[in-house]
Amino acid sequence: MDRWKLVSSGGKESQDPRLLVANIAAVFFGQDTGFKFAGSTSQSQAIESALIASQNFHSSLGNGATLETVSQALKEKNKAGLDFYATTGVRWPL
Repeated sequence: MDRWKLVSSGGKESQDPRLLVANIAAVFFGQDTGFKFAGSTSQSQAIESALIASQNFHSSLGNGATLETVSQALKEKNKAGLDFYATTGVRWPL
């Protein structure tokens, strides 16, 4: 497995999983952390897929939600989270 890293706007690098999780949560809530993810294409795609699936799940909980739509969104989020874990070695935090 290729090792990912986070790079700050000042050029400082980190491979701390806690920092990655904190940055993922910040991005989920629309904040810019000043860090950029550097990793393989599959790792970048896994982050993107897991973020989109988590946002879709969150959105599915709104008005008009049905058990089927929420259940499907949860399955997709869990699958994307497992793919994220398989490619980065870090459990999906959302």
